Amino acid sequence: MESTHQKPGMLLVHPRLIHKGGLYSSEFCRWTKLHFRDMLKMSSDKHSDGKVTSCLRFIRSNEGQGYGHDPEGDTKPMFVYVCLVDNLDVFKSKAYDDLSRVLNLENTRELNQDEYPVNYSGNLGNEATVFDIVSARFAVYEDI
Repeated sequence: MESTHQKPGMLLVHPRLIHKGGLYSSEFCRWTKLHFRDMLKMSSDKHSDGKVTSCLRFIRSNEGQGYGHDPEGDTKPMFVYVCLVDNLDVFKSKAYDDLSRVLNLENTRELNQDEYPVNYSGNLGNEATVFDIVSARFAVYEDI
């Protein structure tokens, strides 16, 4: 018998652009907007898996010091992403695993009128994923 105990929480993401000079920054921004929409719309066969209720993107303030994309340097990440969920089990679900990480998400589904294609056309190949341009650290926290 499945547990119906809901464990609300959040996924915290610290993405860092891999390539120097902010290369692929605009593609990553467009990818994130599409990916977050996909996360908010994803559904599972099992209601007990829960759902993503909110996706938030933050960037360091203009006054911020010591931020950057170099993980080797003494810098804090430029971006922080937070995805709130009504049940942490959503991150173990098939629906979450099935979300595409390919860079040109517009090739995986139709875009809505208010969505923009990633339009990646770099030299990383046709099957490039977001992890070809970004290194990210993930942490999951349970609501207490």
